[in-house]
Amino acid sequence: MAPQVTYELLRSVFAEDEILRIPEANLPASLTHAPTRAYLATVGLPAVDNWFYLPPVWDMDEPLPAVEQVDPYLDDLVNLPEGARAWTVVGEVADDLLALDGATGRLWFFPNGEDEIVPSFDRIDALGRFLYILRRERTALYGPEDGEDDGADPHAEIDRVREELRAAEPATFTDPEGTWPRLLQGFRDEWTDSVVDEDGSAPAPAGDGVFWVPPHLR
Repeated sequence: MAPQVTYELLRSVFAEDEILRIPEANLPASLTHAPTRAYLATVGLPAVDNWFYLPPVWDMDEPLPAVEQVDPYLDDLVNLPEGARAWTVVGEVADDLLALDGATGRLWFFPNGEDEIVPSFDRIDALGRFLYILRRERTALYGPEDGEDDGADPHAEIDRVREELRAAEPATFTDPEGTWPRLLQGFRDEWTDSVVDEDGSAPAPAGDGVFWVPPHLR
């Protein structure tokens, strides 16, 4: 059984100053889903520079924005649910806005460049679990921090991480063009087998460069 997502679990992979817990008083009144309010106040969201997930704010005293405050392309969307403009933004994953319905606690992606929003998670702790796993497995995704070859097959390692995520939330991987499948495929495509050339220089990453590339792969 997967461990419950708690502040302590996040702290096992994130530094104390990399977790943003929003005081109850600073949560929007439109966010009425009690479990979600409790999660944001007591567990929190990661706030890490140069990561594929970006938090909605960087200071716990800043109010969480509504979708209509940060998405300039709302009028281009079709089949937008009633009230979605006022949903609370909880981050951005690989350029796709992530927001939650304050009444139900369900999370939705507003994909960049697409004309319809798509469901992500039924509850916010599922987001926390994904981010915990992806942070815990950062060596599998980015390679050793010192840039040295540890002998592991990077593609097999990324496939292993993807299967763990799929097992946790199978519905998230039903669409291969969804945000999470594309994210993992992006890591896989952009991996270079030769992390550091013989002359000590870092080769250009494979792939189209959409995702952030760590320093030793630049």
